[in-house]
Amino acid sequence: MSETIKRGDVCYYLSAHCYVQKVKVLLLEGDWCIVAFADRRGGLRIRKSRLFFSEEEARKNRRNPTREYQNIAFSKQEKAWMFSVIGKERQ
Repeated sequence: MSETIKRGDVCYYLSAHCYVQKVKVLLLEGDWCIVAFADRRGGLRIRKSRLFFSEEEARKNRRNPTREYQNIAFSKQEKAWMFSVIGKERQ
């Protein structure tokens, strides 16, 4: 994927390895690129390996946050809030 990214491409960014966001590539610098968010103001400098051409491809590469957080001790209220937020993202 990273070899074919060009300036001006619309891609999907895998944020925190689990959230997919639509971005536009503004500048390329080696293995890094600067992107602007499509749905709000602002941007980021990220590695090209975090970008994908389709939303489905990005979703296939995301990690399961519920498995990663199960070993951490949370209160019942914190677990309920955290997993309800994660559930809304998956819909």
